Amino acid sequence: NAKSKAKDIAEDVMSYEVTSNRKYVYFINDDEELMCVNGKKGGKVKEICTDEVSSIALSKKDVLFYLVKEDGDKEGEVFATKNGSKGKLVQDDIVSLDASNFVVFATTENEEDIYISTGSKKMKLLELN
Repeated sequence: NAKSKAKDIAEDVMSYEVTSNRKYVYFINDDEELMCVNGKKGGKVKEICTDEVSSIALSKKDVLFYLVKEDGDKEGEVFATKNGSKGKLVQDDIVSLDASNFVVFATTENEEDIYISTGSKKMKLLELN
């Protein structure tokens, strides 16, 4: 039963991130919704966000950031979640979200501003001077 459940979930996964302790798996399904599976609670799937999630990025302290864009919009809002909880808005007017070495980057249009997070549910403006 567990194998068939995993196979059903995997068929819908467009993008995913796994926490360092492997307890939580976050994924964007084929409807562009953000979902979470808690491996310690029998693999039950939980909705985190039903809006259109375009990308996800995991920080070094297992905070998941996700970018929500309205249909056709260039810019969106970045939310943060941890341990499968409801997301909290942390930044708006963002066009892209990415991570490198568990540092999360969010950029505005024309890369005028770049925001970073190394672990907390907050982002701060990266000073390039």
